[in-house]
Amino acid sequence: MYRPEEILLMQREAEELSLKYPAQFMLLSCEELAQIVNGYGPDHWHEKLRKAVSWIFRKYPTPAAIHDVRYEFSDGSELTRKAADAEFAANLLLVWQARYGITRWINPAAWYGYWKINTAAALTCKFGKSAWRDACCRRKRSCENE
Repeated sequence: MYRPEEILLMQREAEELSLKYPAQFMLLSCEELAQIVNGYGPDHWHEKLRKAVSWIFRKYPTPAAIHDVRYEFSDGSELTRKAADAEFAANLLLVWQARYGITRWINPAAWYGYWKINTAAALTCKFGKSAWRDACCRRKRSCENE
């Protein structure tokens, strides 16, 4: 979904805004991350749907990319999933704050953005469990095959 150049920009944004992220987000090459990061929505969604939802959240690709890396390296634990989802929500808020600055509380576009990021965070918490478990199972199978 993203080119390596776009991934590099996300890595820079994560550093500049002091977002929280796993070490893999910086250690993996942009090409490797491009294979993991799929935008907004789980892998089992049709690519056109993920692209449409990602367009809606086009101002917030970095938090989703970090979240994709967290899910890719899932350990299957519900506690860890909740931490990954909380990190996603916190990163969304940091990007939103940086985007709208001190005028965010009087800017209608900022309020709409705030509603969007809260919706994304809530839907991820509510419906992310199967993607979290699937990622853990994929990793265990790939580890067993080595």
